[in-house]
Amino acid sequence: MVADKSDSLLNVFNRTQTDTVKANLLIELFKENIYSNPDKALRFAEQGLKISEEADFKKGVAKFLRYHNIYYQSKGDYQKCLDYSKRAKEIYESINDKNGIADSWIDLGLLYWYQSDYTNSTECMQKALKIKEGISDKNGVSICLNNLGNIYGDQKNYLEALKYYKKSLKLFEDLGDEKGISDCLNNISVQFMDMKKNDSALVYATQALTIREKNEDQAGIAESIMSLGILYYKNNQYTKALEYYSKSLSLFEEMGDKNRLAVLYSNIGDLYYKTGHTQEAISALHKGLELAKELGSLYSMEKIYKGISSAYAKAGNFDRFSFYDSLYMKMQDSIFNYENRKKADEISAKYETEKKELQISMQGLELNKQKTVRNYLYGVVALVLLVVIAMIAAFRTKQKANRQLQILNAEIIGQKMEIEFKNDELNKHNEEICTQRDEIEQQKSIIEEKNREVMDSIHYAKRIQQAVLPTRDVIESSVAEFFIFFRPKDIVSGDFYWAARRKNHLLIAAADCTGHGVPGAFMSMLGMSFLNEIVPREDITTSSQVLDELRKLVIESLQQKGVLGEQKDGMDMAFCALDVDTLKLQYAGANNPLMVASPHGMASAPHGAMIPLREIKADKQPIAIFEKMTPFTNHVIQLQKGDSFYIFSDGYADQFGGSCGKKMLKKRFHDYLIQIKDLPMEQQQKLVEEYFDNWRGAHSQIDDVLVIGVRV
Repeated sequence: MVADKSDSLLNVFNRTQTDTVKANLLIELFKENIYSNPDKALRFAEQGLKISEEADFKKGVAKFLRYHNIYYQSKGDYQKCLDYSKRAKEIYESINDKNGIADSWIDLGLLYWYQSDYTNSTECMQKALKIKEGISDKNGVSICLNNLGNIYGDQKNYLEALKYYKKSLKLFEDLGDEKGISDCLNNISVQFMDMKKNDSALVYATQALTIREKNEDQAGIAESIMSLGILYYKNNQYTKALEYYSKSLSLFEEMGDKNRLAVLYSNIGDLYYKTGHTQEAISALHKGLELAKELGSLYSMEKIYKGISSAYAKAGNFDRFSFYDSLYMKMQDSIFNYENRKKADEISAKYETEKKELQISMQGLELNKQKTVRNYLYGVVALVLLVVIAMIAAFRTKQKANRQLQILNAEIIGQKMEIEFKNDELNKHNEEICTQRDEIEQQKSIIEEKNREVMDSIHYAKRIQQAVLPTRDVIESSVAEFFIFFRPKDIVSGDFYWAARRKNHLLIAAADCTGHGVPGAFMSMLGMSFLNEIVPREDITTSSQVLDELRKLVIESLQQKGVLGEQKDGMDMAFCALDVDTLKLQYAGANNPLMVASPHGMASAPHGAMIPLREIKADKQPIAIFEKMTPFTNHVIQLQKGDSFYIFSDGYADQFGGSCGKKMLKKRFHDYLIQIKDLPMEQQQKLVEEYFDNWRGAHSQIDDVLVIGVRV
């Protein structure tokens, strides 16, 4: 259809002899081809610019300069875009074309917006809005309002953004402009997404897509499909989100829109990371990074660097994690410096303006001053003569007073010499004190620097530890409800949780390593690494075998021999394997027990009395070298739908607090679980945290705390 219309326009173009008619035909040819064949559209714009310049058709020249801007926007060459837009604005100003001037301000505002320069973007758009209102251009006013909504939305000022969008939507509806209406609806959808109101966002996004499909607006359709992909992602519908991302990716690739492609690759990378496809995430994020670099978009680069570093950490490639994490930190600094530089330039410009105004003001004051001096000159001369006479009389009086002052000065000099002698002694003492103070300050600086280096290393370790902990998605896809209450005592933790999916089994563990803080964190990294190594093995079929193999690897890696005085490093653990089809639960424990609850009560043992919460005891041995090591016991419990189980470390029950400052102990924790076991898991987590904090009161936390609850 586009080809047919282009052919018709070209036939008319080849027959006409009038330059202005040719220029107008080239404008229509550009519009027909800019999205379907951008390079062909550029050739029409270049030809139109040449014809307009030769015919001195200034309005045409400005129009084709703006079309060059549109083409280079899709290529991400913002410097060329700025040059063309500024040249177009100068031509419009020379012919006093107010509408053209306003359109050029809009073009500049959009270019600054694409580069996250919100100050200049807002200023340009406000200038355009003022002109459009002055010439009663309702369509132009609504475009400006819509663009201002975009700018405020990017700065997370959602209420201000929605205010502008609704004003713009009302004007577009009055005008019957369906493209403008669909743009506004899509933008409102994006704001509701950012405000986490996904239901409202879906309604507006669907309305926008319907209008755009009706009008065959290819760019708008691609935009709406991408928005729906983001919505499905936020609703955890990852398969559908990837489907919509892929559709919009194809459309934007056809159009050559690098801005949207950079955003899409970043979104696809986040989706793959979230769903555990780490290598695919890294590949997509690198594609997005190349485009963001080409576009010079600092904020996109910052977001992608963070995503890549997290993906490499999850993949266990800590060298690449460190490299991209440092780039992420540097990019944050670059954005901070860029914004400060921009503020400094604004202050400098304001200073220069005020300086010039002051100079003009001073010149006027200087002229007035000359008149005043001439008028009062003679009076001043007369006054001087009177003063000279008075001074002669005063001189004689002063000579007498000076003789008296000389006597007083001699006494003062004597007192001064005595004071100076005492000051010299005080200065010597002061120098000794300053020397000692400088030494103390130097030692303090050395200690502070060492402490800062240590804390930086610990915070870096925290980022690594958090990156390798499992995501919630693994558990969410397998069970009805769950919660994880995880509170390290220090920056890094000796407790850790681990989860994985193996065929139809959900595997989940709660572990407590020897010590807490940095030593415990090292052991936790070792434990997670070994679990990732053991679980995929085909010869491992029970929970107890996992703990047996884990103990063997810990002993080997720490070179434990069982000799007297040897450090007893290791870990306690509760390990569960849930068959999600049959709800059969396998459990093995190293000092950490399992609690099982049912809405209808649990048998205390096979064929035993019914109790509200059943404890399956762990083997009294750690995952480490031990005096008497036996194979771990594999317990099998048949759960019913709605049953819950709990695994935890000893940090919760060992906490000191209460009115007497004593330990909580396992029984009190056990009784509290009985009270809350039938509540929704989300509410249980909140209550478990509150109960712990209320018990602890003003006491310090003594250990890492980990509690996991799962409802099948």
